[in-house]
Amino acid sequence: MFEQVIEKKREKMKYLAERYGMTAKKTVSCSQELDKLLNIVLLLQIDCNIKNQEM
Repeated sequence: MFEQVIEKKREKMKYLAERYGMTAKKTVSCSQELDKLLNIVLLLQIDCNIKNQEM
């Protein structure tokens, strides 16, 4: 589920970077949204690992 959302956001960021440049507000904003998604997945993985270790 998250993988598809992340991949779509990544593709959008690449498109925006090619079209408007790496430092354009649109590109940076999309990059920040991608970062947030990746951080959520990382936190979920960490939480899952911690719970598995507690068992």
